[in-house]
Amino acid sequence: MCPFCFREWTDGQAIIASYKAFIESIFNKKREKIQNYKGLVSSFETTLKRLNDFINNTSASVHGEGTKYQVSTIEYKPVPIISSLRNEVEELFDKKYASMDQTLTIKMALNSYVQHYFNAFSAVDSIIKEIKTAIEQIRSRRIAANKRISEHLMYDLWESNVALRSDYDSISKDYNAIQKQIEELEQGLSNQNTVNTVFNSLIHFIGLPEYSINNENKLVLVLNKEYDISNEGKRISAAQRKMLSLCYYFAEIIGELKSEKELKNFILCFDDPVDSADYIYFHSIAALIEHVESILKRILGKNSLKVGQLIVFTHNSLLHDRLSHNFEYRRIILKEDNVSILTSSPKTINNYRLYIEYIARFIKNPRSTRKEKIFIGNMIRRCLEIITNFNDLDSNSFEAQLVDSGKPKLALLANHLSHDSFSKVLNPLNSEQELVTACKELLEVIKEYHPKQYDYIEKSIFKGCIL
Repeated sequence: MCPFCFREWTDGQAIIASYKAFIESIFNKKREKIQNYKGLVSSFETTLKRLNDFINNTSASVHGEGTKYQVSTIEYKPVPIISSLRNEVEELFDKKYASMDQTLTIKMALNSYVQHYFNAFSAVDSIIKEIKTAIEQIRSRRIAANKRISEHLMYDLWESNVALRSDYDSISKDYNAIQKQIEELEQGLSNQNTVNTVFNSLIHFIGLPEYSINNENKLVLVLNKEYDISNEGKRISAAQRKMLSLCYYFAEIIGELKSEKELKNFILCFDDPVDSADYIYFHSIAALIEHVESILKRILGKNSLKVGQLIVFTHNSLLHDRLSHNFEYRRIILKEDNVSILTSSPKTINNYRLYIEYIARFIKNPRSTRKEKIFIGNMIRRCLEIITNFNDLDSNSFEAQLVDSGKPKLALLANHLSHDSFSKVLNPLNSEQELVTACKELLEVIKEYHPKQYDYIEKSIFKGCIL
């Protein structure tokens, strides 16, 4: 019987079975799935609104934090909900629902819809991340602030203990008196004690306070305690060995003096005191050489101490420039016509310019000696490496480029030098004229890649002569 009209259904079971089959059919399951997807779109927009509510609720806090940490928060605002994007997706679902036999592409519109809001909220979220990064960076500043607070607390503690301060002043006077007595006694100690004092003071000045010479005249490494490393020279880096040797060199000289006035008779020579192995100590070594007189005066307590003369030989242009501030007499050794000459030097040495000047002299006056050709070949190679490094910081390979650009002599020379020592094999360029051609091809490369530099070379080095 029908529960609504109370009529008897003679075929009720068949109708119910047919309706049940319809409900459970794949067709209706697919339609139900479409409705579910459409519901997800609606719930997605609800999520968007919830996110915008969160942005509204946190806006004041975020703007305040942004101002505090100097982060722009102009774009921290709710993301506009664009109805047209949602409508486009829902219309496709409705169209499919109404006509299940029709094939529609919904994925592209759905992806576009989701991606739009993903990008928008990611941009808002990036502001939070930027503020978080700024907060993380305040750690070092917080440590510094804590240090200042600690210093302030210690100052208050010091000021609140007047009696202790008085005792400290009394002890300090006693300490100074004892220290003076110690210094007077040290003046009468042996030569080695003087060496130790100078060495330990210099090594501390130069930046290696962990090394020292102890009372037993042993070289020690001071960590949690003293370790005798007198026989461990090989385990010390080459740079630190040079620093230790430099300090001991000065200490030994001072130890040999009967009077500080004797130091005027000394001429101290240094041959390239800085190299690539100890570049980290460049300024320490330079400062020691520059100010050795004032440093020794302070260590020894002597006001009349003066070195006779300091001479420094170096290939390092940085050291040359650094010492130029304190050394008025500057000279450079140049090679002209196989003769080394000592001439006045500018404040800044440019090795690249020197290479070009050697090449220019060879073009004007080619030499037939094997030694000269080897020398000029290496000058060309160095210039090529410098030019190529400017053109491509990741490589100094240029042989193939030279062949392609029609520079056969230059390419032959570059390839030859890159595979073997030029001094151990035959010269690939048999005549002076071939080598002159390679020099001119080098100038053509400079003209092609660096025309301004070529103009300078032509005017300043060749003096306007046609190359």
